[in-house]
Amino acid sequence: MHALSKRSRVFRPQPMFEILSAAQDLERSGVPVIHLEIGDTKGFVNPHVVRALRAATESPQLGYVASGGTPSLRQAFARRYAQEKGVAFTERNVVVAPANALISQYLGVTCDPGDAVLIPDPGFPTYFLGAEFNGLRVITYPLDPTDGWNPDPQGIERLVRDNPGIHCLVVNSPSNPLGTVMEPGRLDALLDLADRHGLHCLFDETYKNLVFDGQTPAPRHRPGVTYLYSLSKDAAAPGLRVGCAVSENTELIGKLVDYSSLFFSCGPGLMQEAALAYVSRDDSTDFARGVREEIAARVEKADRILGDVNGLSYVRPSAAFYLFLDISSTGMDAREFAYRALRERQVCVCPGDSFGRQGAACVRVTLAGDPAELDEGLRRLAEFVHANQQLASRGA
Repeated sequence: MHALSKRSRVFRPQPMFEILSAAQDLERSGVPVIHLEIGDTKGFVNPHVVRALRAATESPQLGYVASGGTPSLRQAFARRYAQEKGVAFTERNVVVAPANALISQYLGVTCDPGDAVLIPDPGFPTYFLGAEFNGLRVITYPLDPTDGWNPDPQGIERLVRDNPGIHCLVVNSPSNPLGTVMEPGRLDALLDLADRHGLHCLFDETYKNLVFDGQTPAPRHRPGVTYLYSLSKDAAAPGLRVGCAVSENTELIGKLVDYSSLFFSCGPGLMQEAALAYVSRDDSTDFARGVREEIAARVEKADRILGDVNGLSYVRPSAAFYLFLDISSTGMDAREFAYRALRERQVCVCPGDSFGRQGAACVRVTLAGDPAELDEGLRRLAEFVHANQQLASRGA
């Protein structure tokens, strides 16, 4: 066999899809699995998107569209962001692409190989994977579980001063995998820090419309911030693969468009037609409100099932649809726990170590799937933790 490039060694899959593949192998052998590993909103059906897709298929757009997204969809996102941020965004300030791809694309057009990027720990795996793909050095800033998983802006300031090679700061609130919302003062401090030091700043606010506990005023806009958003979560439409990046920097947006053109020419016009029909609705936020209310109820349910398990802890989420469980009391690391739970209890969760070093003894549980599966999956997890705590105590 011909050898592959050395560079190909840095290409790694997202961990949730890795363990999903293992679960699917079990299912193909006839073993049913409960899926709590991936942020797939299969427990929610968005009737507006379904109707928009049906209408689009009656006269489908199957030709090529603009690499940066259809002008009408870019304009629709620009109007939303202009209203929210108080900035006169236009089509030229927006690129449409899958949000997950935009992370790697953004890092590639703002940093050169060898530059450093500041990433939260725990943080979404694509931040780390995208940095590795682009040959960047990863410097993490810790989020503190004893302080609601908030960052220490003064500590991050020291990191920037001590590492002159830092060119980019990644900020994520609400957080995936934590489901927490950064305190407004801390968020402002991070955005100010990036502005003060001339750093590119990617603000991933994919879950901004899924805050179900408390109020989260939008931070003041800074010209150097690029916003990342997706319809995968609050519209429950991950299959559309429609997200966007929004920035005052039209040169940056233009390069993201070039990146999309090079790698996949353009996104599917059919999906963008459906997305446009949805985001153009005056009542599109009503669906997100329903998702928020349901997720809040599911968190209450998780509290009831997992709250009595001694040694199992988590910071209660206030947004998104994840629990980041500390499973250190079992004596297992994240990967062993996740794969043993899959084999022994047929419940699939995501290992926390792929979200950063602080996830080494954690797993991420998704609450967005089928509600009947969720109940049973959480009970299986509770039983699995309890059984292994007993084994660990006997071993001691």
